[in-house]
Amino acid sequence: YTLGLRDALPIETIADFLMEEADKYGLLRKLAAAKLLLRSKRPAEADSQFREILAIEWNPQAADGLITLALNRNDANEALKWADELMKRDGINAKSLIDRGTALLMQGDEAAALESWHRATRISHTADAHLRLAGFYSGKKNSQKSQQHQALAYQAGGIVAFRQADLKQAITSLEQAVQLDPHLEYAWFFLAESRRFQNENKPAETAY
Repeated sequence: YTLGLRDALPIETIADFLMEEADKYGLLRKLAAAKLLLRSKRPAEADSQFREILAIEWNPQAADGLITLALNRNDANEALKWADELMKRDGINAKSLIDRGTALLMQGDEAAALESWHRATRISHTADAHLRLAGFYSGKKNSQKSQQHQALAYQAGGIVAFRQADLKQAITSLEQAVQLDPHLEYAWFFLAESRRFQNENKPAETAY
């Protein structure tokens, strides 16, 4: 005989548990609504919804929404506040580092922005960080570094596509990567693997 929930717990505890679960589902609906408002370009309403969620309990997606809104309105201080809070609570992650770098660049701190973007590339294969770096160096008329990071962005995108079994996109991205930088070993390897899975044996051998 197995005790049911009603037999195992006092009715008050069960009621508290159900109320807590109801609140969580309510927050999920609020979060979905806030994201829709953000996509619909209704920033004031989205901001209000995200803050309402965070007033009830910590939610990294709500914090990330506030970062996006702050960057969209060029509010570097607000973006930095939430990016730092998110990483303090949930750990360092590439997206928050990228957002942090963007906010730092808004403040004119180029060295700190570059450090944040480079740090993002070290902890995750992310195209976004390399694209930020490529854009920065392009603006500085440093075509060599800009092209290097463009190549790394294509490489990162190609590897993601390969892992998602989107082999055509993987081949397209990885071919662009090696055209820009023929010395990218990972790009050549995943290009060869993508071609092999597509039964393009001759091109695969060439890439290997």
